[in-house]
Amino acid sequence: MTKHPLVLYHHSPLMGSTVRSSHEYAYHTVETPEEWNAVTLSRKSLGESLGFPSIVTLHQTHSATIHRVTEETLPFFLQNPLIEGDGLWTTLDSILLGVFTADCLPIFYWGKEVIGVVHAGRKGVYQEIHRKMILQLAGAGYEPSDIRVLIGPHIRACCYEVGEEIIQEVSSEYALFRNNRWYLDLEAKVKEDLAKDGVKRIETIPFCTFCGDSRLWYSYRRGERRCRHLHFVGKRQQISL
Repeated sequence: MTKHPLVLYHHSPLMGSTVRSSHEYAYHTVETPEEWNAVTLSRKSLGESLGFPSIVTLHQTHSATIHRVTEETLPFFLQNPLIEGDGLWTTLDSILLGVFTADCLPIFYWGKEVIGVVHAGRKGVYQEIHRKMILQLAGAGYEPSDIRVLIGPHIRACCYEVGEEIIQEVSSEYALFRNNRWYLDLEAKVKEDLAKDGVKRIETIPFCTFCGDSRLWYSYRRGERRCRHLHFVGKRQQISL
């Protein structure tokens, strides 16, 4: 696994994450316009390796903002990499949708014709970005019971220590108290919320980015403040015979 640039979760749709050992893919977040040329080369290399010509990402702000990518808006997203938001969905083939994390939850969504992905940290989860994706998909005619969800690697309840002031802010319903310290279980909240919304198939990748293999996972909490994993999802063009 450490020698391969990607961890692939599913092949239909294509879904996965870059890993720490693949530096040419790990360093392509965009914070300023000056970084765009180097980032473009990195993304082009990734896309070519997977057989996808385009990768769409956003300037993430820990919001609950979700964008739909359509045939009409795709050029705008590709030409403007600093559009703010934390979620993407589309029915288009042959593009990758991506979010960046280094402890937050990457959450993938897919159905018969649709794919989506969100970046969800504590702020995003408590703004319910994961539920807002389901609401948008439902509003477009997709039944929640037909949508599958996968929660990717993130800092888990074993390591996500927070102060008491955070517990007072978000409530202790999804918190654990041990050794006189508070720990948040964001995954538990996401799974319970989505189940209430009618999602029947929710999977999780059981890796903690903080205490897991440091050769694979970046962790903001470990002090790695710059690099991020790119989590991506895309569906290939269907060829009619």
